[in-house]
Parts: sequence; C-alpha cells; structure tokens
Amino acid sequence: MDNTTGEQERRVQREMAEKLRMELELEREKSANEIKSAFLFNISHDIRTPMNAIIGFTDLAKRHLHEPERLREYLELVDESSRHLLSLIDDLLEMSRIDYGRVELRSEPCDLRAELEKTVDMFRDQAETKRLTLKEQIDLPEGRVLTDAHRFCRILGNLLSNAVKFTPEGGTVTVTARRKQVSDSGYARFAFSVSDNGIGISEQFMARMYAAFEREESSTKSGTIGTGLGLSITKHLLDMMGGSISVKSKKGEGSTFTVDLPLKLADHTPQPREVQENPHRAAGEHRILLVEDIEINRMLAETILEEAGFLVESVPDGCDAVEAITSHPVWYFDLILMDIQMPVMNGYEATRAIRAIGREDTKQIPIIALSANAREEDRRMSMESGMNHHVAKPFDVAQLIATVNEHILARDQALQS
Repeated sequence: MDNTTGEQERRVQREMAEKLRMELELEREKSANEIKSAFLFNISHDIRTPMNAIIGFTDLAKRHLHEPERLREYLELVDESSRHLLSLIDDLLEMSRIDYGRVELRSEPCDLRAELEKTVDMFRDQAETKRLTLKEQIDLPEGRVLTDAHRFCRILGNLLSNAVKFTPEGGTVTVTARRKQVSDSGYARFAFSVSDNGIGISEQFMARMYAAFEREESSTKSGTIGTGLGLSITKHLLDMMGGSISVKSKKGEGSTFTVDLPLKLADHTPQPREVQENPHRAAGEHRILLVEDIEINRMLAETILEEAGFLVESVPDGCDAVEAITSHPVWYFDLILMDIQMPVMNGYEATRAIRAIGREDTKQIPIIALSANAREEDRRMSMESGMNHHVAKPFDVAQLIATVNEHILARDQALQS
C-alpha cells in the first residue's frame, strides 16, 4: 500500500512538473510572439516612413525641375531617407547573420586611426544638419593592428548613429580613442568612447537595451527611425572580438558608451598612402568594362563613371564580358566592374573564364564585383573566383570611384616593378 501511495505521489509530482514546464514554455512562446508582432508592426512603420519620403519628394522634384533651390532641397531629403532605409536593411541582414552563426571575422592589417576618422566623417553632414558639434579626441600611436575593419567601423558607426540621432539641435557628440596597455605577447588594449549630451537613457531601459528589437520608445513617439538592433549587433560583434561595452547615462543629460577591445599589433610599418586630390574624379584616362544585366543599373553606373572621367563600355552578361575581352587587344580595358547575378553566365563564372584566357592582361586586370549580393559569403566567393574587390549595391559614389582608382593604380605599380 505504501509503495502504491509513493508511486502515485511521484506520478502527481511528474505531472505537475510537466504542467509547469509546459506553462513556462507557453509563456515564453507567447512573449516571443508578442515581441515579434511588435517588431513587425514597428519595422513596417519604419520602412514605410523613409519610403514615403523617397516617393513623395521624388514626385515633388519632378514637378519643380526648373527651380534649382527647391530641387536640391527635395533631392537632399530623398538622399537622407534612402540612407535611413539602407541602414534599416543592413541591421536586419546583420542580425540574421548573427542569429544563424554566419558571421566570420577577418583578421587583416588595419589602420585604426584611418578607420575611425573615416567612420566619424560619415556622420559629419548629418551632425551639421542638426547643428551638432562633432568632436574627436584621438590619441593612437602610429602602426596597424590585426582586426576586422568592416566590423570595427560597424560597431563605432552604430554608437555614433545613436548619439547623433538622440542629441537635440545644438548639442555635442565626442569620439575618443586611446591605447591603454601593450602586452609582451604583442596584443594591446584599446578604449573607444562615444559621448553625447542628448536625451539620455532610463535605468529601466539600460537593463534590456542590448536585447534584439528593443527600443526605449517607438519611432512614432521619438520621431527617430530604427530597428532596435544597433546595440544588440554591437554587443554580439564585441563578444566575438573578445571586447566589452559599458555605458554611463542619465535621463535628460546624455550618455557615454565605452568600448574596450584587445587587438594584436600588426608587424607592419605604415606605408605612405597615395593622396588623391579629388576622390570623385578618374585618376587618368582609363577604360572600364561594365558588366550589368539590369538596364537601369547599367545606365546609372555608366553615367556616374563617365561623369567622373572614365571611358566606359558596357555589356549585359558574363559571356558578353568574356567576348569583349577576347575581341579587343591586350590591355584595352584597365578594369572590369562585374555584376554577379546574371541570366546566362554569372559574375563568378565570367571572372574564372577571363582569368583562364591566359593573356598577360587577363591575369592582372582588376575585377571588382559590383553587386546587390552583400553577404560575407558573397564577398568570399568573389575573392575565390578571382576578383580583387567587392562593392555592394547601393554603392557610395565617392567610395566606388576611389576604389576603382586605387586598383588601377596598384595594377600600374605592379606592372612597373
């Protein structure tokens, strides 16, 4: 009788435990669904907001083509809205890569000062528009480190973006950088901070601000567009890089985010960089082969390159690119801009075919991917197919021209040596 009673009690306990587990699981699922539902509602709103501005101001621009000042104003607003939209998409893609464990960090020589200044410069126009003072206090020694420069800029850019967004007109945003310690093993510890005297963060939100999709206020209340992913992405990337992030903030007075990052010093002496007087212009009379199957994209790239001073010949497919190379003399083209997704022969296949021709020029001609395929795997596949660089669409015009000039210059130097 005692054994039977004991077995019944154990069965009841197991059933209660299973019931409790199921209730907790149901509660977690309900909470997750509520978060997803709120995220989809907010992201739909935040995507439609810049899209509405892009469509609306484009329509207004077409109506006022003969009023230069109004046209410039409308186009600047279209540009600002399109950058907001691109930022939202980038955050979603990066978080997706993190969730699926597809983020692979590079370890390449990097000039931290140059990368930091480049990132800060990206926010100068935005800061000036809001009449913000953007300060730099950089105390970094000469030399390079081994790191993933793209992810480093992403981390700093996320923090700067938030500081500029949430600092009212007339405020100040300050970026500081210094090297703290150097170890015998060749590593150094660096500290970077982004400070502002903006709206600050509440203690309640600080407890959950690194969670995905979290925002202290929706964009409807704050008037600021964002996915709530920037800080989550920053924290994940720093965890992968062995770094840390901390924050000091007071509501209504501002915030200071500090990144602590250990980096290996590169055994490399900095080389003087070729200074290009005008990054929007071609560095000489050079001919580019543009490979792009979408007519509107081909027209856009042709116009930008020709206005920069390049000679441009374009073809719509990879097989046409191979034909164009083989039907012209050696070194007729100075560089190839190659789309990836094309209907007959894709960019990877075309690049391998061009490299396999075996002529002196086809072995050394720079081939740059110009593609909407923007994942890390796409960049890796571009390099593996024989390309020299990967530029993702939508591209920054000055950056594209500078990249083209840089690779043509490197090729010319290699030929002379």
